[in-house]
Amino acid sequence: MMMSLNCIKEKIVSSKNIIISTHSAPDGDAIGSETALAIILKKMNKNVVIVNQDPTPLPLSFLEDHAKFNYPSTAPKTEEALVIIVDVNDLSKIGEQTKEYIDGIKNKDIIFISHHRTKSVENGCSYLINETASSTGEIIYSLIKEELNMDIDIKTAEAIYTAIISDTKSFRYSRTTSYSHRIAAELIELGIDAEKIQSEVFGSNSLGQLKTLGCMLRDIELTKSGKVAYVYIPYSTLNDNEVCAAHTKGFVNHLLTIKGVNIAVLFRESPDKSIKVSIRSKGIHPIEELAMDFGGGGHKFAATFSSTLPKEELVKKITSELEKLVTGK
Repeated sequence: MMMSLNCIKEKIVSSKNIIISTHSAPDGDAIGSETALAIILKKMNKNVVIVNQDPTPLPLSFLEDHAKFNYPSTAPKTEEALVIIVDVNDLSKIGEQTKEYIDGIKNKDIIFISHHRTKSVENGCSYLINETASSTGEIIYSLIKEELNMDIDIKTAEAIYTAIISDTKSFRYSRTTSYSHRIAAELIELGIDAEKIQSEVFGSNSLGQLKTLGCMLRDIELTKSGKVAYVYIPYSTLNDNEVCAAHTKGFVNHLLTIKGVNIAVLFRESPDKSIKVSIRSKGIHPIEELAMDFGGGGHKFAATFSSTLPKEELVKKITSELEKLVTGK
């Protein structure tokens, strides 16, 4: 069932216990949206618990001063709750342990808030999907300001700003709108240190991340046309450099800086041997449908999916499809 912001407000107002979660390997939009929502709901005297499958990435760790993040194994248990899951629209993507935690809540309503398109819906769940929003953080801002009528303080402003700049790559992507900029302007006027947040989000890499990036850059390949760049990162590279999947967020964008490349693909091996595929397009060739065909999704020009196909088969299949897309052959 699709919901409006007003309906979500009514659910929030009538709920005492609220669980907030997001997808595994959370990014800035996910963590920022969770944080902003948690701060506001606590101001409304709600019992709020954030439950995440994976740790907060290092560049976003400053937001841990704004809200408490729990793992499913240590999160407080409750018999009844409103569950709000942000920046994703599929229970299978929040992590097995988090799903088990939510399944353990006897009486619950589940609401997904996201800007990612979905082809299917979970039985018994409600959705607020705004594909035109630059980020989920933008939707959370609208919920706070336009429906909950709550004032935004500095910590909430920092969280929303983090969400927006993370998913727009600092306002670079085509889905950035004048509304995105107006929100950012308001947050800056509230007193946030935009330069400091930008530095935290985009300039706080660990040595292991840079070593992993170096390995990736060394192994980049191009298709015959030179318009598709792709690379494979084995799990051993992550393990050797002591980094997790979240630390590779944004790596795929480096491939798009190659002159003549229109589409970039990053294949990353997971501990269970499945492969996470991240696809980015410069805005000429839509790639979301291809990702959705493999059970994933995202945006028109930025999408992801996971696959259990063998590496060679998967790489050949995806790069061949993309080569056809960019060449028309």
